[in-house]
Amino acid sequence: MLAVLMAVAYARYARDAGFIADDWATVARAHFADSTWQLLQDVFDDAGKRPGLVLYSVLTTRAFGMHGGAYVLLGMVWIGLSGLTLYALLRRLGLSAITALAIPFLAVVFPACTSLHLWLANYYGNLSLAAAFGGLLAAVAAFDAGRGRRGRIGLHALASTLFVISAVTYEVADALIGLSIVVYAIAGIRPLPWKRWAADVAIVGFCAWAFTTNHLVTDRQAGLNNPRGFDVIRDRAQMFLDQTVTVFNRTVPFEGPHTWLVPLVIALVLGTGVGALRAGRLAGARQARLREGVAVVLGGIVLLALAYAVFVPADDFYAPASPNLGDRVNALAMFGYVAVIYGTALLAVRLVGVLLRPDVQTPRAGAYAWAVPAVLVAVLLGLGAWYTARTRNEVDLYVQSARIQRDVLAGITQDVPDHPDGTAIYTWDYPVEVAPQLPVFYANDLRSALQLKWNQRAITGGPVRDLNALQCTAHGIAEPVAGPAPYGPHTYFVSINDGRAVPITSQARCERARTKLGLRPVYPMDRQGGSEGA
Repeated sequence: MLAVLMAVAYARYARDAGFIADDWATVARAHFADSTWQLLQDVFDDAGKRPGLVLYSVLTTRAFGMHGGAYVLLGMVWIGLSGLTLYALLRRLGLSAITALAIPFLAVVFPACTSLHLWLANYYGNLSLAAAFGGLLAAVAAFDAGRGRRGRIGLHALASTLFVISAVTYEVADALIGLSIVVYAIAGIRPLPWKRWAADVAIVGFCAWAFTTNHLVTDRQAGLNNPRGFDVIRDRAQMFLDQTVTVFNRTVPFEGPHTWLVPLVIALVLGTGVGALRAGRLAGARQARLREGVAVVLGGIVLLALAYAVFVPADDFYAPASPNLGDRVNALAMFGYVAVIYGTALLAVRLVGVLLRPDVQTPRAGAYAWAVPAVLVAVLLGLGAWYTARTRNEVDLYVQSARIQRDVLAGITQDVPDHPDGTAIYTWDYPVEVAPQLPVFYANDLRSALQLKWNQRAITGGPVRDLNALQCTAHGIAEPVAGPAPYGPHTYFVSINDGRAVPITSQARCERARTKLGLRPVYPMDRQGGSEGA
């Protein structure tokens, strides 16, 4: 089912995928690297010193080069693997087959984390999640009663290795691994494996200390030794709570007149379920089914808290309701969202079943025995179809960006046939973004794209944000985003719509061209240079 859903949602993107934001610089760096060792060093310095991410970036760019579809197909492998390992883990934790399938099934097309599935530079997040889920699964299996000593040691070693891979690739699952004792408790391991948990904490603690990027630590200018640091963290915690509500409202098929309606419905259903369990009047099987619904909702809430705990003291760029490339903050949280949403539906259906289902001894019991599962399957398929439609809309935006990129590069190449090293291109007349935080080209991206297309390492310039930002100085062109360039026969203003390239050989020529051509960007750039670091 996961494979079919991924094919429906992402097959078009595998065919039409383009590079987005940081992808261009990553591929250009690999293309022009003098050696693999130099490339490893450059990526290590630029990637927050995460060894797993470094190896992933170097190996994939060396293997795939400019073939965007190859990156997508490998990314689909990691997406599918994270879903399968999570399904197996949830089954080991006692969830029914349909519930264990529902969570990864919906997460694969969750519309508030599409960058994890569509942005080539972000696919390592799925690898990190798959390793974390696989490590937890191996650690739980190591405590099986009938397993021999060598088998237990092998599984513990596998779990530790997978935790290291997850932590040094991307720290998105660190909080989950650090609280693995909760997973072991739910799995029924007795006595609780405190030594195993201590090893897990040591692994993620060391990796976080040694390799965590500065984006995921408290602001250096308002650190924990400064009282303002706590104020910033408190304000960001409130922001995360408010935006979590926003994400819930965006990812259910209805939105009430009040933004807190969806959380109130979740709280009402959960409270009713807990009350029914505390009353203790249900038969064993029916109580177990209600308990599963309550556990899924509560587990989803805990997972949301764990997922966002890493980001609350982090860079302001990270926010749950960020669109497009910004939604990667939800990489682990998406499993929490779908657990709460599907768990609430599961619990509500089973509560209705408790009210309507006659005593199990009556002839009508058989009809109700299949009615609840049938309704749950319908809910799962309906929600999955709605998520898939939303995700395909996102795919259309990414494909639109790739199409505009090709048109822009083709237009520049046609207008500037001679482009030796040192050529500077300042261009406009096309969308800088197709949607908020989903670029066509930011400044660094266009430079890297032209370098790759022309196989010239020293191409400069980029898209111009607005007319007032570009200055014709005595020494050359100054532009705060696209960067400076000297006057000369290979410094150009290029109007994509008009199909004109004007060489800027002097300050006077710069002023005339600047006034005559004008600048008409469709979307303003919201930050300088390329996209924020992952």
